[in-house]
Amino acid sequence: MEDRSLLAIGQRASALSAQPVFGAPVTVPPSSAAQGLLLCFVGSLATRTARRTLATLQELVAEAHTARVGLAAVTSSSVVFARDYVPRYHLLPPLVADPGGLVHTGFSLDVGDHRGRRFTDADPTAWLESLTLGEWPRCGGPLVAFALDAEGEVCGLTEDLAPSRLSELLACVAS
Repeated sequence: MEDRSLLAIGQRASALSAQPVFGAPVTVPPSSAAQGLLLCFVGSLATRTARRTLATLQELVAEAHTARVGLAAVTSSSVVFARDYVPRYHLLPPLVADPGGLVHTGFSLDVGDHRGRRFTDADPTAWLESLTLGEWPRCGGPLVAFALDAEGEVCGLTEDLAPSRLSELLACVAS
């Protein structure tokens, strides 16, 4: 695996259009109706971290709609798994299944890259919870969120997908 660094604040993301499992395509730069985009890479849908992050995005839907900011999540899970996941959990933000890593590559990420989450540094509780349940702590891909302005430029990013950090990124895009 080659060593690539994440896009930095001020860099422009590669233009892309990705079809979520349901709904209209997610585009970078965001559509003209949106002021920006909060794009979260959540790893595998089988992980607790992905489920928590998607629940946070679900809570931010109304606030994002009011601020005219798009929300979307990208998973490394298969399209079949994602198609089952969205209606089962009534997920409102678009979910892009990217097991091949095309969207990940546009953001200098790799589906097999686990640098985006360091459980021992960022979330020791999740690490201990996983071990207590007999699961090996894993993230199933990079875990990172990008805040993109209307031109597709990164105005914020975080490798900590805690609810407070995602709210801060949403505010960053909305301002």
